[in-house]
Order: sequence, then structure tokens, then C-alpha cells
Amino acid sequence: MNTKLALALIGIFWYDCYSANYYATGPCPDNYTVGEEWYDGCTRCSCDHKGYMCAGCGLVTYIVGCELIHDINATWPDCCPRLECPVFEVGR
Repeated sequence: MNTKLALALIGIFWYDCYSANYYATGPCPDNYTVGEEWYDGCTRCSCDHKGYMCAGCGLVTYIVGCELIHDINATWPDCCPRLECPVFEVGR
């Protein structure tokens, strides 16, 4: 196994993003109505007939040697952290 690939695999750890997914029953906040969508920070929310849900970024698996890209000024999902990694060559 290529040494760089082995080191990358050893260096994996979980990066916990600040956003989460949830569903709340009851009236939608801020006078949103059924079918409406809105963005709150780095989450996308929508309203249905029983309540509302918001979807965030979830988890990102970080790999040593990759760059974590995060644009907090963008809207969901472009604001979510993502990795840009170099291409590793696997030895024969």
C-alpha cells in the first residue's frame, strides 16, 4: 500500500458540523405557511401540515492532507463544510 494513502487512512477522524437535522410539530415559526421553505444560518427549513423541519450539514469525514472548505456566507448546502483532496496514487 502506498505510504501516503496509508497515512491518510490512519489520519481519518470525524469533524462534527454545527448544524443538525430536526423536525418540530406544531405551528411553523415566523408566520411561514405550508409548502414554504426558508434558510436559517446554514440550514434549509420547510413547513408542512404537521410542523416544520430543518436540514443542516451533518458530519464531514476529515482526511489528513485534504483541505476543509467552509463558506459561512453561502446558503445551504453551499455553506456546508466539504473536503478538497489531492489525488492519491495507490501502489501496485
